[in-house]
Amino acid sequence: MTKRTVTRMLVLTCVLSASMAMSVVGAESAEGMMTTAGVTGREDTPRGWNEEKVYVGQLDVGFGAGARTADTPVGWFSISTKEQPSGFPAGEYALFTLCYDSIPAFSCDTRLRIPEGTGKVEKAKLETPAHYSVMYGSKGYEAWGKSPFIGGDDFYQTFVATTPHVTRIATKLADKSGDHQILNLNYAVYQTNDGPPSTWRKISPVRSRFLSSGTDPIIHIFHVPFRSNEVTLVRGRTYAVRFWRDPSSQSERFALVARTDKGDGYAKGHLFVGDEPRKDLDAYAYISGGEAGTVVNHAPVGDLELKDFVGSAKRHGQTFKATGTSLAGVDTLYATGEVSPPSLPVIFQVYDKPGGKPIGKTKTCYGLSLAFQGRVAAVWKRGDVPLTPGRMYYIEWTSPGSNVWRLNEDLPGEAYVDGVAKPNWDLAMSIVEYADDAPATKPAG
Repeated sequence: MTKRTVTRMLVLTCVLSASMAMSVVGAESAEGMMTTAGVTGREDTPRGWNEEKVYVGQLDVGFGAGARTADTPVGWFSISTKEQPSGFPAGEYALFTLCYDSIPAFSCDTRLRIPEGTGKVEKAKLETPAHYSVMYGSKGYEAWGKSPFIGGDDFYQTFVATTPHVTRIATKLADKSGDHQILNLNYAVYQTNDGPPSTWRKISPVRSRFLSSGTDPIIHIFHVPFRSNEVTLVRGRTYAVRFWRDPSSQSERFALVARTDKGDGYAKGHLFVGDEPRKDLDAYAYISGGEAGTVVNHAPVGDLELKDFVGSAKRHGQTFKATGTSLAGVDTLYATGEVSPPSLPVIFQVYDKPGGKPIGKTKTCYGLSLAFQGRVAAVWKRGDVPLTPGRMYYIEWTSPGSNVWRLNEDLPGEAYVDGVAKPNWDLAMSIVEYADDAPATKPAG
């Protein structure tokens, strides 16, 4: 079936912390309402942040495209594709971000459909999954109260789990004591009980974000990633995310952005300042569980800096241990030595082993050019690339020639450059897999 190209640049409205329910009348205009995924179910005005970066991948013909929010107006997407600036060909798309992007996590099952030959987008809904999502929108903090922040050095925000995993936690600060002092901000997930937070049990690793002496907290959103196998939750049970000052910090306190709870049920949970319950406040935070039915176990979570290259080549690959039943999505970064690398075509293929038998469909994607790097990503429908949990596989991508960064931590498997193994190295990439369709676990009691 022939795919006609939409003849104009599409500009899509999306949201940092929620989903997209959008009806586009034509390729030149976009109007829609936002609904927060996982928590509030509220409709809100369009919003977004210029820090947010997402990918939009075409599902049915293997074409990938990169997208990121524009600085002006904040929250709008400009789309880059192979035939710039013609926009998207007709087809189904999935919005997703993995560990190299900012706040939202992988989302594949909800789709955007562009009909053939019309140049119009049907009413569609693309959600980014969340256990908890409370972030102010395009109107800023006005609706949050006169002083939308609270000071302290230890906070807990309770939430109700919507999926079994945690893939990303984000928050916003208003200040740190001592403008020119460093702050190490810690994050962790806790199992709640009927007692105060000091009696709750930590059930995740501790992740930290370093805020340098010159960092102005209010203009940033600080997030940390987790792999799916690091945290296990029970749907419907109440948990808490803790944000606290690490003792190694020079700053003795910080101010957490918080929304006044007006009794409207905006969030399922509330803030604690140390052991003091503040049922009148909800923390500015985003807690992602990843798309329901997926796992993200090959991804960077420790040192996210891009430090070392593995070497320039036309073929780069990575062996990995499957934890799901089929491949859902991948992303990686590349460099060409140029300030703005070209939008290279990149072909992804999974094999049963290096140099072995191909498994499932290939996907051809085109990189999104950013400063000194390009980003490429691809998505597959469930079952397109079948996997057996516990087995090792090999994913390889080819390009006209580029360099790739190495991961700063060790994962099962090893990197390959032009078919040559690089023992003890892993490529800087993320892999998402579809998990078994297990029935939802009911909370105890």
